[in-house]
Amino acid sequence: MDPEHAEAPSRPWSALFALAAVAVLYLARPVLMPVGLAILLTFVLAPVVMAIERRVRSRALAVVITTVLLTATSGGLALLVEQQLVAFADDLPTYRDTIVRKVRAVQSGPQGLMGRVADTLSGIGREISQPATKPDQPPPAPGAAPGAAAPGAPPSETPPTEAPPAKAALPEARGPAPLTGSLWRAIIELLASGAIVILLVVMMLMSRESIRDRIIRLAGLNQIGLTTQTLEEAGARVGRYLRAQLLINTIHASAVGAAMFLVGLPSAALWGLMAGVLRFIPILGPWLGAAVPAALAIAVFDDWYPLVVVISVFAVLEIVHNVVLEPWLFGSSTGLSNIGMVLAIIFWTWIWGAMGLVLAVPMTACLVVFARQVPQLNALSVLLGDEPVLSEPMRYYQRLLCRDEDEAAAILAAVAPERDPADVLDEIVIPGLAAARADLRRALITRTQAARIAVAARDLAIDWLADHEGPPPPENRHPPTARVACIPASDELDEAAAALLAHLLKREGLGVIVVSAALLFSEKIAAAQEPDVGLIVVSSVEPSNGLQTRRIGKTLLRKRPGIPLIVATWGVEAASAAGPPTDDGAGASPRVSTNREAVVMVNSLLADQRVRDPVGEPAEAKA
Repeated sequence: MDPEHAEAPSRPWSALFALAAVAVLYLARPVLMPVGLAILLTFVLAPVVMAIERRVRSRALAVVITTVLLTATSGGLALLVEQQLVAFADDLPTYRDTIVRKVRAVQSGPQGLMGRVADTLSGIGREISQPATKPDQPPPAPGAAPGAAAPGAPPSETPPTEAPPAKAALPEARGPAPLTGSLWRAIIELLASGAIVILLVVMMLMSRESIRDRIIRLAGLNQIGLTTQTLEEAGARVGRYLRAQLLINTIHASAVGAAMFLVGLPSAALWGLMAGVLRFIPILGPWLGAAVPAALAIAVFDDWYPLVVVISVFAVLEIVHNVVLEPWLFGSSTGLSNIGMVLAIIFWTWIWGAMGLVLAVPMTACLVVFARQVPQLNALSVLLGDEPVLSEPMRYYQRLLCRDEDEAAAILAAVAPERDPADVLDEIVIPGLAAARADLRRALITRTQAARIAVAARDLAIDWLADHEGPPPPENRHPPTARVACIPASDELDEAAAALLAHLLKREGLGVIVVSAALLFSEKIAAAQEPDVGLIVVSSVEPSNGLQTRRIGKTLLRKRPGIPLIVATWGVEAASAAGPPTDDGAGASPRVSTNREAVVMVNSLLADQRVRDPVGEPAEAKA
């Protein structure tokens, strides 16, 4: 059965499974959110528990100590937040006069600009709200009452408007009891959720090996190696990310709190703590943490200088975190691309709300790690992961295909300067030409497109080679009459590969001619029969029709039997793996598949052969 038709029935089931998974995540969020938070806390606390366990020789005691420290830290932070909030609420009424003065100052700013804008907008609103005058009704006479009819106008048939009935008395406002009840209910729910999370963390820390064994058993004993590696990678990535993020956010909270204290903002410790907690939210968190201190700077101080200082503090801290701390502490990334991180934030926020913002990155990182090992989830790994999905040759070819020569040149420019130019051509440019040949044979591109790609690839590669000139070749390495003729087997792709080899041979001190692919077969043979040609290279980018290559090779071996002939089949396995030289029917011709092999082969043959000068006399005889 055709594999494509065999996989087709499974695609609807995969889509249904994905929809069912999303529905479960959404409907079971009250249960899954504490479990997800407990798993993340387990990743963070597991190294702490293991460190304590090595000292006290008891896992239970290590878990108890870690749990007590976690609970005490959380309680202390909650008490600090409560005290700071109470102090801030007491000071709020004192900021009202400052806010009013600043708003009036903005309205009557330079030349009253804001005031004039506000007046203009208010006037437009009043004009729009007035009813339009009917064309057949004259305007009311001056001094007439608004409801009186115009002179000469027929009496209105509209009945007089009755006075609206008196509104029923509104019920008296409720006292603070309902608000207090809802507040206490929210506090009790929060404490209950915290207790559940702590209980789950204790259980996971106590039984982490047992939980891992059960996951491996569910995955299957024949997949024990793969499952173990996947779990280790997911745990390492998420644990490293969370611990580094916790350290960075602690530094951020301390720096913000100290800076706000020096600026003079009230409750500086509260704003530092809030900035550190909000920074767990990717992308948006740092600026959400800066919003409240910035607004408070407007309300507390009479001038605008503290606001500028507050914004500058947060901007400088973000630069330090992104440029210095995060690359140093994270080590390796979470495995998510930028677009993958944004999509993860949107998805988990839609599914789990505010908690999804905090859990988005670590949970998606785990999902991407598992998706790399499960073929059915490979699309998630490609979409969300940060690993390159196209190799360098395919990226180079794709940029040339879409006429993006600048980006193709940037791919070559990004190559490490210590790499050998021949290796760069063999690993990037030649495979790109081979990809174009494969698409041409499948009729996915036209001959015109293939010719344009060949010319662009040749020009970009030669420009790059010109910027990476090697040391000059040794003098008298080859006789001065030695010339190499590079003959393309068929089209512009073969000619481009021949031109690249010619450029490398010129750097070896050789004279090289590249025959045009536009010439007829007889013209190509005639160009190779020039008397000063001492070696011939037939260039053929694979996969190609070997008939033309064999025809050129046989003809040249018959017409010039004393001249070495090399057949370069670009894009196939190395010559060492291709076996001994093959017989094309008129003699054995060595074959190469890379530029490095071709350069070595040309130098070797020219050193061994008696290269004749233009008049037919051996070069050694003249010497």
